[in-house]
Amino acid sequence: MRTGGGKGLRMYKKIFSNTFASREDCEMFLMVLKQQWPQMKGQLPGARLENVHDTETPHMMQAVWTLKDRAQAEQMTELSKDVILPYRRQLAPKSVTLEGDLNWSMEF
Repeated sequence: MRTGGGKGLRMYKKIFSNTFASREDCEMFLMVLKQQWPQMKGQLPGARLENVHDTETPHMMQAVWTLKDRAQAEQMTELSKDVILPYRRQLAPKSVTLEGDLNWSMEF
């Protein structure tokens, strides 16, 4: 097990869980993410974005960001304001956001 104080583990996570009114709205938003974020490649060095979409609950998705620190998370939020957030506001999913320093991790 590696803890947050361990060398090489310093990471910041920001997780967006969205529940849309329909599968179609969710898929539309995923398409927007897939099209828009690559255009900003290079602006968040070392960051990683993973999108999770379960076919069992097709109206729900998660975007999981792994970032260097809170400052980079704030930079990501700024980048998203003009491109991603307008679609999110239009589709109006119920949303929960969790963010913070990675406390510990374990490989199996």
